Amino acid sequence: MIQRILITYDFLSTSTQRGLINQANIFSIFVTLLKKLNLTVDTKINNFSREDFFSLNKIKLKNDLYQDICLADITTQGRNYLVDKVKQYDIIIGCELTSNTRDILSDIDVIYIDIWLSPIRFYKDVMFEFSSNNMVILEKLRNFKFDNRKLYKQVDSLRQHNHNFLTQFVAKPNSCLLIGQMLQDKSVLYNERFLNFIDYEKNIKKLSQDFERVYLLKHPYLNMQDFKPIQQQLEKIQNVVFLQNINTYQLLLQPEITCVAGISSSVISESEYFNKKSIFFHKPVIDPEYIRIFKDYCSTEFWASILNVSNHNNIVYFMEDNFFRLKYGMSYSYEVFMPNDLSIKTDVKEKYVSLINLYQFIQDLDRSQDYILYGLGSVGMLLFPHICDNLVAIVDKVKSEKISEYKNIPVIPITSIENFSDSKILISAFLYNSEILSDLQDIANPIIIIEGL
Repeated sequence: MIQRILITYDFLSTSTQRGLINQANIFSIFVTLLKKLNLTVDTKINNFSREDFFSLNKIKLKNDLYQDICLADITTQGRNYLVDKVKQYDIIIGCELTSNTRDILSDIDVIYIDIWLSPIRFYKDVMFEFSSNNMVILEKLRNFKFDNRKLYKQVDSLRQHNHNFLTQFVAKPNSCLLIGQMLQDKSVLYNERFLNFIDYEKNIKKLSQDFERVYLLKHPYLNMQDFKPIQQQLEKIQNVVFLQNINTYQLLLQPEITCVAGISSSVISESEYFNKKSIFFHKPVIDPEYIRIFKDYCSTEFWASILNVSNHNNIVYFMEDNFFRLKYGMSYSYEVFMPNDLSIKTDVKEKYVSLINLYQFIQDLDRSQDYILYGLGSVGMLLFPHICDNLVAIVDKVKSEKISEYKNIPVIPITSIENFSDSKILISAFLYNSEILSDLQDIANPIIIIEGL
């Protein structure tokens, strides 16, 4: 029976600083939901030292962001050290574990669920991809598998928007798009070094012969100083044209571009749904057996199902379209299909956060308590159906003059609150908190204010 969970970054292959950033960005909501299932959830392994682990395996730990270690290199001392640190957990939920880390965990009989940010970034929000070394969990994950046919419909919507509102890039017929990556990307780590385009110069020469034009798009976050040596080497190849500051999806939407190639970029995986030929010089970011899931992971029902634990109160973490994009800055190239005014984006994000806070407040409310709802405006109306069973009265200055009850709940003036002395007052009219608190200063009832609105 699962009781204690470790939810963590890839602590074997990834530096602590980078790993904790990724983990905080991706897993904070998952931690919240797992705790709602009354599970013990740890987000780090106590007293585990990556430096000590590598030393016990007689491997020098470099200063790179990522350094992999394979199962064949694990010594008896290293294995015993790792077993001692993880044996307290019933399961590990990992953030983007390398294949070597997965092999090591399987070898020491640790059950894991591995979660990667999906390479598909152009849907209504970013998605995640799941796998496990436990066949029962893997089979349950398949029940939530995303229907990829929806991606083709999304491309049609993007194509229409691109045609109507965005500046067109004119490509040569029968062209190939070559997608660049960061120089220290975990997906291009191979045999203790990071691959780049110079390693595949022959492949690029072949593309230049097969296509009228090869458009090389530098990764937007790779600075020109680091990219310059690669550019100087590839400039010698005929038909290679270097692009900058052109949106990836606008290029994918060009019918003249018939092929997309690269080392392991997620864009290559996306290009399939834009009806392009896809070429990986190395390999896809995520293994094909991973299961693509959208939104379901934002509910306790999902986690209870795959972990086979009790779920006494099904809770859904409010997640509207673009939630992850806005909350964690994961817009990537999709930003051209979103509001281009930063103030609008910020305003939308704040609205999402407010809705999430309200939803979380509703879920956490003590259902054994009686409440007086102060305010039957827009927020009060949103709250009402969720708390009506616990309401003994409603206070509303305006409505109390017109109606005596609302859906069988008495609507009363402030002066009548004394008749409900055992009830807590729940203020929904948060825009007027100061005024309301002043009106209630002589009232002895406990007062609850919705935080974050």
